[in-house]
Amino acid sequence: SVDEAAGTVELSMREPSQPTKRRNLSPFVVAGSAGWHKGVVKVLLSYGAIVKVTLSGNGATEEGLVHVSQIKDGFLEKIEDEVKVGQEVQVRVVSVDEAAGKMSFSMRKQSPFIGVDPSTWHKGIVQRVQPFGAFVEVTLSGNGAIREGMVHVAQIKDRPIKNIEDEIEVGQEVQVRVVSVDEAAGKLSLSMKELVVREPVPQVDLTPFEAVGQEEWLDGTVVSIAVFGAFVRVAAPGMDEPAQGLVHITQISDDYVENIGDVVSVGDDVKVRVVSVDAESRKLGLSMIAAQSEEEGA
Repeated sequence: SVDEAAGTVELSMREPSQPTKRRNLSPFVVAGSAGWHKGVVKVLLSYGAIVKVTLSGNGATEEGLVHVSQIKDGFLEKIEDEVKVGQEVQVRVVSVDEAAGKMSFSMRKQSPFIGVDPSTWHKGIVQRVQPFGAFVEVTLSGNGAIREGMVHVAQIKDRPIKNIEDEIEVGQEVQVRVVSVDEAAGKLSLSMKELVVREPVPQVDLTPFEAVGQEEWLDGTVVSIAVFGAFVRVAAPGMDEPAQGLVHITQISDDYVENIGDVVSVGDDVKVRVVSVDAESRKLGLSMIAAQSEEEGA
């Protein structure tokens, strides 16, 4: 570069860099994660091995990473003890990120936990307890496959937990569901809570609620409960089809509510007021607490 103002010229002895060629990873996207493909180890890293893979069938070739956790079952202390540069290996496609130009492979068999029905319960034994969750060794119902996964603290009970050790302990036998499997990261997420299947909320016009005064009480029915509040089916005067709104946990009672299930249950008939209406976003805010003016007049 030349800086005329400063009277200097900057030179370089390096070759000009070439633009990075975008890799075509689309053949690997459609390859699936069950099939095996031939690979050759090119580089060994502390966290895994870079492998040049040739797809079975179409012969497409690209490089990707086999993470250390995907080289063999069980703990691997040194990658060099298991694979060498130039070694031919069999791998599966685990994940493909076309935008980032990255691929992850595995030398392990596909996890039997992939595709497991999330509503099915399996036996587990608590191995370790941490403030954020519990590590559980789970045995799949049916085929008996065993793997360790984590139950996040939010997936232990339907209500908030102050101290996880009050709810669960090492060695305890529990029933868990498979929530998700991340083969690339070697992670298995579990839950001890019932699977909640919510019916789709009908797209109802909320504009009639805009004319309802905040001191007017409406009849409603609790249709579902979440940690943060209760969803209530309610209709404005003159409406043929009811809508669904949220009563936030702070709007359920004048008293402090720790567990919503202690105050209301699904199917309960309740009295609610309209607190806010966003017809465009289809959001309806409700309250089971009397308006301030009502309380003052009482």
